[in-house]
Amino acid sequence: MTSGAAIADLQRLSEEVARDPGSSSFLPLAEAYRRLGKTQAALRVCLRGLERSPGHVGAHLLLARLYLELGDRERAADEWAVAVKLDPENFDAHRGLGFYHLERGELSSASRHLERAARARPADPAVREALNVLRRRQAREAARAKLRVADTAVAPVEPVAPASPGAAAAPEVGAAPAQ
Repeated sequence: MTSGAAIADLQRLSEEVARDPGSSSFLPLAEAYRRLGKTQAALRVCLRGLERSPGHVGAHLLLARLYLELGDRERAADEWAVAVKLDPENFDAHRGLGFYHLERGELSSASRHLERAARARPADPAVREALNVLRRRQAREAARAKLRVADTAVAPVEPVAPASPGAAAAPEVGAAPAQ
């Protein structure tokens, strides 16, 4: 889309939202702002739209993307979680949460979300690669856990208590027994 067309599209969508604040046109308007690099404007439009339509899954997904672009992974994850609650089979939300948890080393949660995303779109290359990374990390964690168990299975050597004063000294190794 040319910048002139993008500006015209912005104008048209802005007018629609101004005429009907409850209109779902807020989402394409926010997306148009995002594509133009106006992230803060997109964020404001999206948040205002969600005030009127809190159950709009697409708006929560766009908000997650905006937060991610702003470097706020925590808020992005919160929005993906809302999207999953609203739409338990949502591919984008599960993929986002899977990547988020994988990045944080939360392998169990990453597995749960990435597997759900893979069931929805088995051929998605990003999800397939994330699952490969996840499996390698799980294998390393399992190997480390085995090493920790093996380390604790070796019985510790009990230290020998020093002899108390006046106690008979232990015979030296190789010394003849006392008669």
